[in-house]
Amino acid sequence: MSRLNRVFFAFAITCAAFLWYGQSASTKAAEEQEDRLRIPVRTAMAVQHRSVHRHLLYGTTRAADRARVAFTVGGRMVARLVGVGDEVRAGQIIARLDPQPFRNQLQVAAANVSKVDAQLLKSGQDQTRVSALLRDGVATTARWEQIEAQADGLNAARRAAEAQMLEMRRVSGEAELRAPLSGTVLEVVAESGEVVAPGSPILFLSGQQFEIAVDLPETLVGRMHPGLQASVLLPSSGRRVRGVVESIADAPAAGRQFPMIVRLEPAEDHTGPPLRAGFSSEIEIEIETQNALFVPLAAVVDPSGQRPFCNRVRAGSIDRAFVKVGGLSSEGVLIERGLSAGDEVVVEGNHLLLEGDLVEVL
Repeated sequence: MSRLNRVFFAFAITCAAFLWYGQSASTKAAEEQEDRLRIPVRTAMAVQHRSVHRHLLYGTTRAADRARVAFTVGGRMVARLVGVGDEVRAGQIIARLDPQPFRNQLQVAAANVSKVDAQLLKSGQDQTRVSALLRDGVATTARWEQIEAQADGLNAARRAAEAQMLEMRRVSGEAELRAPLSGTVLEVVAESGEVVAPGSPILFLSGQQFEIAVDLPETLVGRMHPGLQASVLLPSSGRRVRGVVESIADAPAAGRQFPMIVRLEPAEDHTGPPLRAGFSSEIEIEIETQNALFVPLAAVVDPSGQRPFCNRVRAGSIDRAFVKVGGLSSEGVLIERGLSAGDEVVVEGNHLLLEGDLVEVL
């Protein structure tokens, strides 16, 4: 190799070395700059646990069976045998109408039956006589047919009169009003001596089985279902009884609340004042969730706001995940939607972060 060629070769190697060194230094400087831009954070994992969440609701007791008691016939009420607060048994007589008009109508119906029976007796005698005359050729066939038609008409009249008598006997029994269920008289509407119309209420009864009417917030509708067990506290007496969710309305009532009915089971402890309608109640319902997803409380930004979120770390940068918060327990914040088990979320440094920020996990 000539002297000139060796000079050029050495120069090229020197240039390549300088170029490589400059590029390496630039890359290192960029990495150092990126490291300086990373925000230090601490993180935790979203984990699954068995969850038991307690919901406290409020309601008012009422009778599960309620009756608007009325006569099925009209008349003058001569006796009301119970008053407000009285306990009654199913089938007990609680009021009476004046029975005389019904007795008179029953006597008329019975007289009509007797009248038709007498006509039927005479018709039978006529049939016997005409039949003998027809054999002797004295009576005509037309006369015989007339007697038979008359007998058929009287038999039909007999059946109608008997049916009317049975109906009047039934109506006479309706003059006594009986309790349709066992319970307590809540309200009295009519007094003795008043003329009452059929179907007009005489009094209102409350049954002995009770339930609680609860206004369920729309946020809890998806978590409740019939059959859930409930523990009910009656603050007025300090008693605690068991209950079960019986029904939840498909549509909300006023104020976006969904009516829910909790049926009370018979109390095992019969001490203390008896249960009545109108008592305020505290209802505690436990809902168990398998494999519920939890994160620490510090991981949720604005948990009670309109759009709570978690800063999830993916490939060293922030991915903002909007979540649906289900509640708070000893395990942390229940996440119903927005994260998956194993997601890494920021628990310290959330106030410094924006979507896409580079982070360094400490």
